[in-house]
Amino acid sequence: MARHDRVAARYAKAIFDLLKEEKKIRAGLLELETIVRLVEGHADLAKVFNMELFPAERRRQVVEDLAKRLKLSTEILRTLLVLSDQRRLGLLATVVVKLRLLLLESSGIIPLNVETASDLGAPERQKTEKTFSQVLGKKVEANYVIAPPILGGLRVTAKGRTYDGTISGWLSAMREQLAEGRA
Repeated sequence: MARHDRVAARYAKAIFDLLKEEKKIRAGLLELETIVRLVEGHADLAKVFNMELFPAERRRQVVEDLAKRLKLSTEILRTLLVLSDQRRLGLLATVVVKLRLLLLESSGIIPLNVETASDLGAPERQKTEKTFSQVLGKKVEANYVIAPPILGGLRVTAKGRTYDGTISGWLSAMREQLAEGRA
């Protein structure tokens, strides 16, 4: 899996360098996200994107047809065709994630991954983002994920560091303290 991440990161960097301007990168990212959602929502399309069994010409035809129907930019069409020719269309969702991270980084924004037991309302999200913006000293953008194993609280990952404010995290810390005789 790490290899796929590295390959996806290289494609994301190439797209980032191709589009250059923040406005173009944001527009390209929206187009790519649309394709990812479309592929995730259609099993037959997902097979074409994710299985190498389809002939190269057929994959190319599907990509060109999608681009035409969705009125994708020339740069994004070229990107999709390169991914198709290199049999890397299956990495598109990961490429999109990596491209978003590059965009945030270039804008001086720190991405947060926030895991919670249930969906947070707008006030809780604003408070979380404000708190981490203050802690990290930069503007943040959060991605919220519902993780049922978390009984309560939240776990935030930013800049390679995890801030665990979950009940399960608290219980683990307490267990360690008891085992070490500190509690």
